[in-house]
Amino acid sequence: KESGKKSDADAKDGRRTEQRMINVSWLSVPLGAIISMIAMYMHLSTCNHNIAIKSESEGETKSEYELLDYKMAGVLYCFASFIESLSEPLVIRCLQQMDVTTKAKAEGVALVMKSVSCFGCLYILSSNWAVSAFGMSQLVYGLTFTTIMYRHGRSIEGGIQWPKRVTESTTINPYKSKSGIRQSF
Repeated sequence: KESGKKSDADAKDGRRTEQRMINVSWLSVPLGAIISMIAMYMHLSTCNHNIAIKSESEGETKSEYELLDYKMAGVLYCFASFIESLSEPLVIRCLQQMDVTTKAKAEGVALVMKSVSCFGCLYILSSNWAVSAFGMSQLVYGLTFTTIMYRHGRSIEGGIQWPKRVTESTTINPYKSKSGIRQSF
């Protein structure tokens, strides 16, 4: 009976440890959102500062279209980085399970879509929007990669493992006495 209780307790501790790792992997989502927002704020501040400098100077070095193109591309890149950070918990799970094939397939398909969308944007848009075309293709990459990772996560056994609250173990510490004073050997 006692070995059965220990194995049940060990299994519960194992599930708690696994859930803690899942919870930590999901920290990348809010951190990715915060970092993306900070990057976007810094980019927009820099762009607005450059526009203010340009309007004060007599000689125009950059056209309005170039500045707007640069501004738009930065916003697209920041949004794409946020979208990609949404897939990070599933990437971590693939790496934990040594499922390199899924990650490689997702990156391969996303890279092809990025290349096709970049070519399409460069072909369709005027030359004034060349940098934004690269930003758009990065967004397509992020959306494709994240979609494939979530589809795979839903299809595998256990599905997507979401963060959950972990309750503390109720197992008895063999090194503590009932009075709470640590016993020595």
